[in-house]
Amino acid sequence: MNALLAFIPKPVLAGLLVAAAIIAALQTWRVGNLKTENAFFEAAVDQCVVTNGQNKDAIEFLKLQNTQCLDDRRSDERAHANAVVAWTVERELLKVKANEKADNVVEVFREPTCADFAKVNITAICPGMVDGLRRRAESHNGIRND
Repeated sequence: MNALLAFIPKPVLAGLLVAAAIIAALQTWRVGNLKTENAFFEAAVDQCVVTNGQNKDAIEFLKLQNTQCLDDRRSDERAHANAVVAWTVERELLKVKANEKADNVVEVFREPTCADFAKVNITAICPGMVDGLRRRAESHNGIRND
């Protein structure tokens, strides 16, 4: 190698050494910048890993809440449907009772028939009158049977 260096002129050799030193300095500077940039990217990736873990936990929590909300909604809908059915049944029963009551009431503006009077519950209207009629009937029966 010394024999090869002997044939290269000293200014050219010095220029080559300076160029090699400049190239080595540039590469060292560039590697340093890349290491800094790599450290920044590694920190960003680590932060993304943490954030993704938090997001997965939040998504699972939201899935559970959504499932609970849907179950509650279905339960409310079933309760509403049951209430509607119960209300409809009760309304129909009340209509039937109202019709029965209306049939038992003697209308004021028409001539009642014997059948209309037979439907009237006199005991509910005037218990004293019913009691008096019973006593009269018993005494009348007693007189007839003697």
